[in-house]
Amino acid sequence: MSIIETEEPVNAHATVADIAAPMLELRNVVVSYETDRGLITPVDDVSLSIGRGETLGLVGESGCGKSTLGRAILQLARARQGSVRLEGEELTTKSPTELRPLRKDLQVIFQDPRGSLDPKMNVRDIVAEPLVVHKMGNRAAVRMKADSMLTSVGLDPSLGSRKPGQLSGGQQQRVGIGRALITEPKLVVCDEPVSALDVSVQAQVINLLQDLKERTGVGYLFISHNLAVVRHLADRVAVMYLGRIVEQGPAHEVFARPLHPYTRSLLASVLRADVDAPERLHEMRDHIRGDVPNLANVPSGCRFNPRCPFATDECRNTTQELAPIEGDHANDHQVACHRWREIEPMPEVYRAK
Repeated sequence: MSIIETEEPVNAHATVADIAAPMLELRNVVVSYETDRGLITPVDDVSLSIGRGETLGLVGESGCGKSTLGRAILQLARARQGSVRLEGEELTTKSPTELRPLRKDLQVIFQDPRGSLDPKMNVRDIVAEPLVVHKMGNRAAVRMKADSMLTSVGLDPSLGSRKPGQLSGGQQQRVGIGRALITEPKLVVCDEPVSALDVSVQAQVINLLQDLKERTGVGYLFISHNLAVVRHLADRVAVMYLGRIVEQGPAHEVFARPLHPYTRSLLASVLRADVDAPERLHEMRDHIRGDVPNLANVPSGCRFNPRCPFATDECRNTTQELAPIEGDHANDHQVACHRWREIEPMPEVYRAK
């Protein structure tokens, strides 16, 4: 069954105690670059957290800063401002030498399996490479653990002698997953890990990630523009637009009760098996207009206002910070919108059930 056909999301069931004590915590992170067009800030004042054994889905259109945020967590893009803490340990102030032993705890699964695997290495050596780099065992132990990991990701260890080019795309991505998990990391940044795969293979890889999380307790930052995949896998969701988080909360709550017009637009853009859906969408006005603005020329006020059908002068002139919604005593569901209280609830046909 395709994940898009799944009736109910399958979550990791991370315990309340684990999620209450964040494993990863970002506070007011800013990542900026000097370019020919001037200073651009793909990550602007972002705060979020991920608990042990939890999956945070990070969604938004291409160019909104999702991958840059993932790189900032991995310390591949260094923050100009803000804090990135892994189990209370500050990462932003550490030198490359000081970060080296911590990198086994922070791993990444890339979008393109074919481009992220060394074509000259065999599969077993690719999976084992992090163990060698971090000196985690002798030669025999490394080989044994690599073969065990190949089995864990659904590959026969006999494939270990093959080169990546001799494997299918789905098999290659399983190799990438095995490489990311072999050091038993605390957190894996999954950067669009299934977007290059066929839908049937996507379902296999997603189910594999879910199973490995439940068995190992690893946490995921799952970056994607595919809302069906995120709904299936994520415990919580953060919606990113033009460098900022505009809504975040428990996945079931955000999908069932989207509050920010941008979140609503993303959900409304998903194709539905309903012949009347396009007409209802037009009536509802929950459709995205235009393209993502250039980061070198960010709109004033709410950054979504040029594309928002509900924008007012207040939206164009004043930035709304992310804040808990009234009545949410746990402060889990947050939104950055001036008008979310006034906007008519999204029609049920567009909301996730």
